[in-house]
This record gives sequence, C-alpha cells and structure tokens, in this order.
Amino acid sequence: MSRTFSPKRLFAWHSWIGIHLGVLLLAICVSGTVAVFTPEIDEWLDPALTVEPPPAGAPKVGMGAVIRAVRQAHPLAEVTFGRREPGPHQTDVVSISYGRADSRTVHVDPYRATIVGERTGLTLKSFVRIFHKQLFLVSATVGFHGTLLVGLFALALLVAGLSGLCAFPDRWRALYRLRLHHGRRTLYSDLHRLAGSWSLIVACLLALTGIWYLGEQVGMSLDLVEHEPIAELEAPDHAGLGDRLRLLPVDDLIERAEALYPELEVRAVELPSRPGQAIGFRGPAEAVLVRDAANEIALDPFTGSVVTLRKGSARSVLDRLNHTMDPLHFGTFGGLTTRLLFLVSGLAICAGIVLGTVLYTRRMRSKARHQPFKRSLWSWSGALSSVALFVAALSGAGYLLIPTLRRPDGPQAVEAVGATHLAGCPVQLFRSAGRPDRGTLHVRFETDAIPNCTALQLATGDGEDAIALRLGLQGARGAATPELLAAAPASIRLVATTVGGHQLIAPFRPVAAEERVISAPPTIPTATRVGIALFSLLILLSAGIWLWHVRVPRRGNKAPLALGDESRSVLPSWRGALPRARASE
Repeated sequence: MSRTFSPKRLFAWHSWIGIHLGVLLLAICVSGTVAVFTPEIDEWLDPALTVEPPPAGAPKVGMGAVIRAVRQAHPLAEVTFGRREPGPHQTDVVSISYGRADSRTVHVDPYRATIVGERTGLTLKSFVRIFHKQLFLVSATVGFHGTLLVGLFALALLVAGLSGLCAFPDRWRALYRLRLHHGRRTLYSDLHRLAGSWSLIVACLLALTGIWYLGEQVGMSLDLVEHEPIAELEAPDHAGLGDRLRLLPVDDLIERAEALYPELEVRAVELPSRPGQAIGFRGPAEAVLVRDAANEIALDPFTGSVVTLRKGSARSVLDRLNHTMDPLHFGTFGGLTTRLLFLVSGLAICAGIVLGTVLYTRRMRSKARHQPFKRSLWSWSGALSSVALFVAALSGAGYLLIPTLRRPDGPQAVEAVGATHLAGCPVQLFRSAGRPDRGTLHVRFETDAIPNCTALQLATGDGEDAIALRLGLQGARGAATPELLAAAPASIRLVATTVGGHQLIAPFRPVAAEERVISAPPTIPTATRVGIALFSLLILLSAGIWLWHVRVPRRGNKAPLALGDESRSVLPSWRGALPRARASE
C-alpha cells in the first residue's frame, strides 16, 4: 500500500475527523436516528389525531368527501393538498392556507369524513427532519442553505467509516471480538470497532445519499436543478367550454387517474392553485425503491383529459436515482424491517463516535501528561462546533416563535360586504380584518365552478385615481391597500379577463352585515412542545458528552492536551503528522 494510504495515515484521517468534526457529526447522526420513527412518535404524543375504524369494517370514504368536508369548514381557505395515510388508525391530512402567515393541516376521519383536529405545520417530525437536513440554517438568516453544511458532514462520515475499516489489519475480527476482562480501554476499543463494523454498510449508504443531497442543493443554488412543477394546462383547451368552468368531482378524477394508470394507488392529491394548472395524483405503483412522487398522473380538473403521465419505471436513470434517495436515506424501502435496521445502525454510529472520542482523548492525555500547555484541542474543534450548534439552536427557536408572534391573538373576523354574478357564477366579496392599515379581500365563487378566465382583479375608481388588486384564481384573495379596504362595496367591481381576451366586469352590490369568523389559528400541542424539548435536550446531551471528553483539565495529574512542540503525538493533521499510537491499539 502506498505511503498516502498506509494504515497509519488512514488511522490519522479517521482520528482527525472524529476529534475535529465529531460533535456536529454526532448531532446530525442522533437527529437522523430519531427521524426514522418520528411519525409514530408524533402519533403517540398527539393521540387525538388517530381514529378508530368502524367495527363493521366499513371502507374509507373517497378523498373527494374528505376535501369537501374541509372546504365546508373553511370556505375562505385555499385547499392545496390532500394525503391519505395507509394505516387503519391514521387520519387523512389536508393542507389549507389563509395566507402566508396562516397555513394549517386539517386532520379528517377517513371513515366518516369528519374533522378531528387542526394543527400547524410544526410537528416533531418536521422539527427533527429540518434539524437533520439543514440544522435550521436558511439563506434568510445565515446566507446559505444548511444542506450545504450537512452534506459536507456526509462526506466526512464516508471517509471516517472507510478509513477506519482499512486502518486495521484484523478488520474481520472486529465483527465478533468483544473482550470483557481486559480493562476498560480494551473494552471501549472492541465496542468501537464492533459498532463501526456492523453499521458500516448503513453508514456508507447514509453518507452517499447525504452527498447526493449536497449535490442537489448545489445544483439548485446554481439554478442547474429544478423541482417538477405542477403540470400546466393549455388555454385553448378551455376556450370551447363557455364562460363558466365546472370542476369535476375529485373522486371521479381519482377513478379516471387509476383507470389510466392501473398500477397507481392514489395517496396524494395536489390541487390546482389556478385554472391554468392541472390536478395531480401521486402514490405507490409498479416501480420499486422510489418515493411516491415518482409516480404521477396529472389531469385537467375541468375535462378529465391527461396532461402528463410520469411512471417511476419509465424515468431516466438520473431522475429515478433522485426519487430513490429518500427511501434509501430514511430506510423506508423495506417497511418496518429496514426502519428497525436503520434505527439500530444509527444508534451504533452514534455510540461509535462517542467511544472513538473517549479512546483517542484517553490515549493522547496519557502521552501529553508532562507536556507544557500551549494550545488546547478545544480551540480547534469544540469552539467552531459549538458556535454552529448555537446558531442552529437560535434558528430553531425562531422557527418556533416567529410564526406564533405573527398570528393574531384571537379569531380573525371576516365580514361579507358584497355580492355579484360573473359569467352566471355567484360571487361573494369578504373583507378580513387584520391590522388597522392592513387587511385581505377574499372573493369566493360557487364551490364547484369558477369563471373561465385567465386573470381576475378588484378595482375601484377611474382614471388616475383607479386602484386595482390582482387576485389569485384559486382562493381568490389578495392583500389590499388601506384605500381599497376603506372603499364602499358598491364602488368595487370585479374584472375578469376571459380565455378569449375579453373583459367581464361585474359591480358588487352591498349585502347585509353578516360576520363570518375564521377559526383561530391552531397552536402547537403541549405534548409536541415537550417532544421537541426532549429532542433538543438529547442533542445537547450528546454534544455535552463529546465535549466533556475533549475538555482540557485545569489541574491534576492529567495535563492539558498540548499542541506545542509535541503536537504530532497529540493531534493528526493533513500534512502527515501521525499519532505515535499504533493503529492496531
């Protein structure tokens, strides 16, 4: 073997990574291990979001009934997404939005189509996975996406695992040797090698998928990679449908999608945000080892015609690999068996990092006992790692607190102020009260029909004094100016641009004051807060254990870890300085 890849040099690399990057690598591995079973932990923390199947064994209702129940309870909200979970006790989840500051998930009983609860988007699962994916580091706060940092640690994990395997000549004995009566140091050494050897395959798999995520994020940062958008419709497809578009029932569209794609089991429905978009259906199909998003069919929600059909088995090699990373990284490709394997392997990786740190620092303290203090190991590794964890903690606290501070303390009053007809479709105008100088105007069409138009806006005044507010077609709302909010309903008109380029103008008429109240934004359940707090304490405890073992003693028999004249016996470096301890110890 060449000098560059000699066992001693590989052992030096292995030790350098463990000492300098160990604390953050440990935090990432602990969070990834917890993330394997966060869905089950969430259900345990919040049992109100589980349901009991009917005793007669009745089947689940269609997703259309579930979405209709949510729309009836939240007539002014934009319904964006619906997901059906496969478990018999799991609720269907529907995502709704009242605007950027108020997004919610509504949990619906899939057997009875009744709402069982509402939650914010923050759960233990989302909190843990955001920490694991990017350490809560986002471009808006630190100037870069945290995946760029976590991906580098995936590379470090790969190098540490392979260098540790190749550094020891008796690597096969590490799979079964555990000497219990040869002293603590020998026991720790055998446990470290045992944990590393048995978890090496999973560790390499996690590292390779993490490196893939790093490359994907770099590509997105450089605008080289884009996520697949919702399929767009062609405007001429609706030109012959008249002035009024009627949405087909969701259940009928699901039946048509499964008929056109027989292998597909629809579990997710992505609803269009405007008439120019299709309705997408996703779920498991014939392709193995891919996430549900790899199998998709998009239909025109007004005609039922196929817009796009993407099969996981027919995708390109690169595209299919992209959809394979999530099942490989979280161990979901083999069901409960592989998830348990990934859980045990994750615990072994975490234990291996801690045991390796204990072994190395014990060895170096014994060698540096009589050396003068010049520069502590803490200054090299602990300081920068602690700063990174501190920034991640602050970002996580902001993720929890800022949305709560932005929400109103009580229910948001929504007042119906006007009514009209556009292309034969009844329309109501609502005004929601926010701050005195800020509010939102909502336009609600009949539930199953909308005007056949490409643009929609509210306008008041004429000439230079005209004020216009462009609305989104799905949900049809927009943040209004104080002048538009103060305008009388009779002076506001609804202007629609049809697919043929014509303008339809409908003035509103005042209606009797009738308050409609949006339910108060949901709060994070106490049990979920406790779960997040316990997870945070687990991360701090793991980091504390690591930092405790690389601490620099102030006084006593054990001298500080010195990096002075004899630094080569204390800290391995990339320039070839190797620990004097043999790799086989």
